[in-house]
Amino acid sequence: MLAYKYRELREDNLTYTFDILENSRLYCSSWTNLNDPMEGYFHAFHTGRQRLENLRSMAAQVLEEMNKYRICSLSSIKDSPLMWAYYAQGFEGVAIEVEIMKQVSLIEDVAYNDGHDLADYDPDGDFSMLARRFLLTKNKAWRHEKEVRIIKEADEGRTFHQLQERPTSVYMGVSINDENRRRLMKRCHVLGVRLFEMTLRGYKIAFREVDLTKPELPLG
Repeated sequence: MLAYKYRELREDNLTYTFDILENSRLYCSSWTNLNDPMEGYFHAFHTGRQRLENLRSMAAQVLEEMNKYRICSLSSIKDSPLMWAYYAQGFEGVAIEVEIMKQVSLIEDVAYNDGHDLADYDPDGDFSMLARRFLLTKNKAWRHEKEVRIIKEADEGRTFHQLQERPTSVYMGVSINDENRRRLMKRCHVLGVRLFEMTLRGYKIAFREVDLTKPELPLG
Protein backbone atom coordinates (compact mmCIF):
# COMPACT_ATOMS: atom_id res chain seq x y z
CA MET A 1 0.00 0.00 0.00
CA LEU A 2 1.00 3.64 -0.41
CA ALA A 3 1.45 5.75 2.69
CA TYR A 4 2.49 9.35 3.24
CA LYS A 5 4.93 10.98 5.62
CA TYR A 6 4.13 14.67 6.04
CA ARG A 7 7.21 16.78 6.74
CA GLU A 8 8.16 20.39 7.32
CA LEU A 9 10.96 22.01 5.31
CA ARG A 10 12.36 24.32 7.94
CA GLU A 11 16.11 24.87 7.84
CA ASP A 12 16.61 23.06 11.14
CA ASN A 13 15.05 19.81 9.91
CA LEU A 14 15.80 19.70 6.19
CA THR A 15 18.52 17.12 6.80
CA TYR A 16 16.01 14.74 8.41
CA THR A 17 13.50 15.21 5.60
CA PHE A 18 16.04 14.54 2.87
CA ASP A 19 17.37 11.56 4.81
CA ILE A 20 14.08 9.77 4.02
CA LEU A 21 14.71 10.22 0.28
CA GLU A 22 18.43 9.52 0.22
CA ASN A 23 18.60 6.60 2.66
CA SER A 24 15.10 5.14 2.14
CA ARG A 25 14.34 4.99 5.84
CA LEU A 26 11.87 6.40 8.35
CA TYR A 27 12.77 7.58 11.83
CA CYS A 28 10.85 5.93 14.68
CA SER A 29 10.33 7.97 17.84
CA SER A 30 9.40 7.16 21.42
CA TRP A 31 5.64 7.35 21.97
CA THR A 32 6.28 9.94 24.69
CA ASN A 33 7.70 12.33 22.06
CA LEU A 34 4.66 12.30 19.78
CA ASN A 35 2.49 15.40 19.51
CA ASP A 36 -0.68 13.96 21.07
CA PRO A 37 -0.45 14.13 24.90
CA MET A 38 -3.03 11.31 25.08
CA GLU A 39 -0.76 8.81 23.29
CA GLY A 40 -0.75 5.43 24.98
CA TYR A 41 -3.75 6.31 27.12
CA PHE A 42 -5.59 3.57 28.98
CA HIS A 43 -7.77 3.61 32.09
CA ALA A 44 -8.68 1.19 34.85
CA PHE A 45 -11.78 0.76 36.98
CA HIS A 46 -11.55 -1.26 40.16
CA THR A 47 -14.01 -2.59 42.75
CA GLY A 48 -11.73 -3.34 45.68
CA ARG A 49 -8.23 -2.93 47.13
CA GLN A 50 -6.96 -6.30 45.87
CA ARG A 51 -8.14 -5.50 42.36
CA LEU A 52 -6.55 -2.07 42.60
CA GLU A 53 -3.17 -3.57 43.45
CA ASN A 54 -3.50 -5.95 40.47
CA LEU A 55 -4.26 -3.05 38.16
CA ARG A 56 -1.33 -1.01 39.45
CA SER A 57 0.98 -3.92 38.76
CA MET A 58 -0.51 -4.42 35.29
CA ALA A 59 -0.19 -0.72 34.47
CA ALA A 60 3.48 -0.70 35.46
CA GLN A 61 4.20 -3.73 33.28
CA VAL A 62 2.32 -2.32 30.30
CA LEU A 63 4.22 0.99 30.53
CA GLU A 64 7.50 -0.89 30.77
CA GLU A 65 6.63 -2.72 27.55
CA MET A 66 5.46 0.44 25.79
CA ASN A 67 8.81 2.06 26.47
CA LYS A 68 10.54 -0.73 24.55
CA TYR A 69 8.93 0.37 21.28
CA ARG A 70 9.47 3.15 18.78
CA ILE A 71 6.83 4.54 16.42
CA CYS A 72 6.68 6.10 12.96
CA SER A 73 3.33 7.65 12.05
CA LEU A 74 2.15 7.79 8.43
CA SER A 75 -1.15 8.54 6.74
CA SER A 76 -2.98 6.64 4.03
CA ILE A 77 -4.13 9.94 2.43
CA LYS A 78 -2.25 12.79 0.75
CA ASP A 79 -5.03 15.31 0.11
CA SER A 80 -6.30 16.20 3.59
CA PRO A 81 -6.16 19.98 4.25
CA LEU A 82 -5.93 19.28 7.98
CA MET A 83 -2.90 17.03 7.55
CA TRP A 84 -1.15 19.64 5.42
CA ALA A 85 -1.92 22.31 8.00
CA TYR A 86 -0.87 20.22 11.04
CA TYR A 87 2.20 18.37 9.83
CA ALA A 88 3.49 20.08 6.68
CA GLN A 89 4.18 23.57 7.93
CA GLY A 90 0.85 25.07 6.89
CA PHE A 91 1.13 23.84 3.26
CA GLU A 92 4.79 24.93 3.00
CA GLY A 93 6.15 21.40 3.44
CA VAL A 94 5.84 18.07 1.67
CA ALA A 95 4.19 14.67 1.79
CA ILE A 96 6.61 11.86 0.93
CA GLU A 97 5.01 8.80 -0.64
CA VAL A 98 6.37 5.39 0.35
CA GLU A 99 5.37 1.85 -0.53
CA ILE A 100 4.83 -0.33 2.51
CA MET A 101 3.35 -3.73 3.15
CA LYS A 102 1.05 -3.86 6.16
CA GLN A 103 2.22 -6.59 8.49
CA VAL A 104 0.84 -7.67 11.83
CA SER A 105 3.34 -6.78 14.57
CA LEU A 106 5.14 -4.24 12.38
CA ILE A 107 2.90 -2.00 10.23
CA GLU A 108 -0.77 -1.71 11.16
CA ASP A 109 -3.73 0.68 10.96
CA VAL A 110 -4.49 2.79 13.99
CA ALA A 111 -7.82 2.08 15.73
CA TYR A 112 -9.90 5.07 16.86
CA ASN A 113 -11.99 4.65 20.00
CA ASP A 114 -12.47 5.90 23.55
CA GLY A 115 -9.51 4.01 24.98
CA HIS A 116 -8.93 0.71 26.75
CA ASP A 117 -9.93 -0.39 30.22
CA LEU A 118 -7.08 -2.33 31.77
CA ALA A 119 -9.57 -4.13 34.01
CA ASP A 120 -10.85 -5.98 30.92
CA TYR A 121 -7.55 -7.82 30.46
CA ASP A 122 -5.99 -10.87 32.06
CA PRO A 123 -3.47 -9.86 34.78
CA ASP A 124 -1.36 -12.84 33.68
CA GLY A 125 -1.68 -12.01 29.99
CA ASP A 126 0.75 -10.88 27.30
CA PHE A 127 1.81 -7.36 28.31
CA SER A 128 3.81 -6.85 25.15
CA MET A 129 0.65 -7.46 23.12
CA LEU A 130 -1.28 -5.04 25.33
CA ALA A 131 1.38 -2.38 24.92
CA ARG A 132 1.20 -2.66 21.14
CA ARG A 133 -2.59 -2.53 21.23
CA PHE A 134 -2.53 0.66 23.29
CA LEU A 135 0.09 2.22 20.99
CA LEU A 136 -2.18 1.46 18.02
CA THR A 137 -5.13 3.29 19.57
CA LYS A 138 -5.99 6.98 19.34
CA ASN A 139 -8.92 9.15 20.31
CA LYS A 140 -11.79 9.32 17.82
CA ALA A 141 -11.07 13.01 17.28
CA TRP A 142 -8.01 11.99 15.19
CA ARG A 143 -9.93 9.65 12.89
CA HIS A 144 -9.53 12.00 9.92
CA GLU A 145 -5.78 11.27 9.90
CA LYS A 146 -6.32 7.67 8.69
CA GLU A 147 -3.05 6.78 10.38
CA VAL A 148 -0.85 3.80 9.70
CA ARG A 149 1.87 3.06 12.25
CA ILE A 150 5.19 1.32 12.15
CA ILE A 151 5.99 -0.07 15.60
CA LYS A 152 9.46 -1.46 16.19
CA GLU A 153 11.46 -2.52 19.19
CA ALA A 154 13.94 0.20 20.05
CA ASP A 155 17.48 -0.08 18.69
CA GLU A 156 20.53 1.27 20.45
CA GLY A 157 20.77 4.89 19.43
CA ARG A 158 18.27 6.13 16.82
CA THR A 159 15.68 3.66 15.54
CA PHE A 160 14.80 3.55 11.82
CA HIS A 161 12.50 1.48 9.64
CA GLN A 162 14.33 0.59 6.44
CA LEU A 163 12.13 0.80 3.36
CA GLN A 164 12.41 -1.94 0.75
CA GLU A 165 12.29 0.65 -2.04
CA ARG A 166 13.17 4.31 -2.36
CA PRO A 167 10.20 6.66 -1.79
CA THR A 168 8.13 6.77 -4.95
CA SER A 169 7.03 10.42 -5.03
CA VAL A 170 7.19 13.75 -3.24
CA TYR A 171 4.18 16.09 -3.10
CA MET A 172 4.86 19.78 -2.48
CA GLY A 173 2.48 22.03 -0.56
CA VAL A 174 0.93 24.94 -2.41
CA SER A 175 2.79 27.49 -0.23
CA ILE A 176 6.29 26.02 -0.62
CA ASN A 177 8.95 28.69 -1.08
CA ASP A 178 11.11 28.96 -4.21
CA GLU A 179 14.32 27.84 -2.53
CA ASN A 180 12.83 24.62 -1.18
CA ARG A 181 11.15 23.95 -4.50
CA ARG A 182 14.57 24.20 -6.23
CA ARG A 183 16.14 21.94 -3.61
CA LEU A 184 13.48 19.30 -4.13
CA MET A 185 13.73 19.49 -7.91
CA LYS A 186 17.47 18.89 -7.77
CA ARG A 187 17.24 16.09 -5.22
CA CYS A 188 14.36 14.28 -6.91
CA HIS A 189 16.03 14.59 -10.32
CA VAL A 190 19.23 12.97 -9.03
CA LEU A 191 17.42 10.24 -7.09
CA GLY A 192 14.83 9.43 -9.76
CA VAL A 193 11.88 10.28 -7.49
CA ARG A 194 8.74 11.78 -9.04
CA LEU A 195 7.82 15.28 -7.87
CA PHE A 196 4.34 16.80 -7.78
CA GLU A 197 3.10 20.29 -7.04
CA MET A 198 -0.20 21.03 -5.34
CA THR A 199 -3.02 22.90 -7.04
CA LEU A 200 -6.26 24.04 -5.44
CA ARG A 201 -9.60 23.56 -7.14
CA GLY A 202 -12.03 25.34 -4.90
CA TYR A 203 -11.93 23.40 -1.63
CA LYS A 204 -10.27 20.38 -3.24
CA ILE A 205 -6.57 19.55 -3.32
CA ALA A 206 -5.09 18.19 -6.54
CA PHE A 207 -1.55 17.56 -7.82
CA ARG A 208 0.28 17.80 -11.12
CA GLU A 209 3.65 16.28 -11.90
CA VAL A 210 6.70 18.51 -12.29
CA ASP A 211 8.80 17.84 -15.39
CA LEU A 212 12.30 17.26 -14.04
CA THR A 213 13.83 16.77 -17.49
CA LYS A 214 13.58 20.41 -18.58
CA PRO A 215 16.95 21.85 -19.61
CA GLU A 216 16.42 24.89 -17.38
CA LEU A 217 16.40 22.65 -14.30
CA PRO A 218 18.80 24.34 -11.81
CA LEU A 219 21.33 21.56 -11.20
CA GLY A 220 24.16 23.79 -10.07
